[in-house]
Amino acid sequence: MRKALGLVVLLAAFTGCLPGPGATIKGSGSLTATVYFDHNCPPEKTRVIRWFDNVGLVDLDVCGAVRRYKMFGSTQQVNGAIEPTWLDVTPLYPKGSLSEPLTSEPRKPGS
Repeated sequence: MRKALGLVVLLAAFTGCLPGPGATIKGSGSLTATVYFDHNCPPEKTRVIRWFDNVGLVDLDVCGAVRRYKMFGSTQQVNGAIEPTWLDVTPLYPKGSLSEPLTSEPRKPGS
């Protein structure tokens, strides 16, 4: 199951479905909804710092604070789509191991 999820993330990365560094996460499905729910930070102010494709981790700049999210399993949405479940795992990492927040303006997804 974990290998399958990693494969999905890798395929998404190679097909351009994952936003690149500095891009906002608007349109990234369940990740966008989870971050907004957890931190009440709009998707336009939540940007990708870096993806760890092989392990389903992403470092995000969430309204100026660095948060690390991990993908766990998947769930079927009301519309029938299968979306990964994301969990904020920031407290599990020492502060010095996380990236620095981004300082420049956000890029639009796909740019």
